Amino acid sequence: MQYSQGLILKSRVEEIPLLFHFAVVFIDNGELKVMHNTVDQDVIIESFGEYSEDRVVEEVWESDLINYSKDELYKSFNRCKKPFDTINYNCEHLIDCMLGHTQRSEQLHRVGLITIALLLAYSIYKA
Repeated sequence: MQYSQGLILKSRVEEIPLLFHFAVVFIDNGELKVMHNTVDQDVIIESFGEYSEDRVVEEVWESDLINYSKDELYKSFNRCKKPFDTINYNCEHLIDCMLGHTQRSEQLHRVGLITIALLLAYSIYKA
């Protein structure tokens, strides 16, 4: 597949098959790189090869980031550098920050709803 700068990658992480990881494609001197944040390294840019060692890209889509120049994309990325936090600053939050959107995590919201439903079902079952 041909990747262009600013595309958003939705990838499956081998260790956590129920969740997805999101990242942004960055082209630096002709080299395909990926901007994202990780639990152990916070916000980083790494080669696509390194990124895909333990991830499988399942979807690719366009956002307003495809209209950014290389410098604008890099500035947006640097503006959004924060320590990784599963609840308050995960990969979805980073993408929203780079786009200038309100930061939210659909996956975190979905996991919360499922947890509440399971707890409710358990409490009804135990009653």
